[in-house]
Amino acid sequence: MGYLVKFDMAYRNEIWEVTDTISCIKLTQNKYALIDTKDLPLVIEYTWYAHKNGNTFYAETSVKKKKNKTSKYPGVCWNMKNSKWISNIRIGDKIRYLGSFYLEEDAKQAYIDACTEADKPH
Repeated sequence: MGYLVKFDMAYRNEIWEVTDTISCIKLTQNKYALIDTKDLPLVIEYTWYAHKNGNTFYAETSVKKKKNKTSKYPGVCWNMKNSKWISNIRIGDKIRYLGSFYLEEDAKQAYIDACTEADKPH
């Protein structure tokens, strides 16, 4: 169990690893939110703030995601309508939809798997 703090300059979020499975992200108003560590890649792309409703604070974010939504991986792009990464592969003159994913790396892996299956370099 650590209490290591790191400052992510790319997203300007302070993140604490509380245990191997729980992380803490800093909100505004000197508040913090506990999250599942496996959800960290989904959470750190947003700016979070504390919103008070009665006596309770809630972690909230705007729907604006990081500005660069173009993937660095072939066959992967950001779908603004469903806020997910989508993966497609072109085989001959046809485009095959491979799925939509919360994580860019999952969409990349779907593309790599489809390339391997189609015997196409990736």
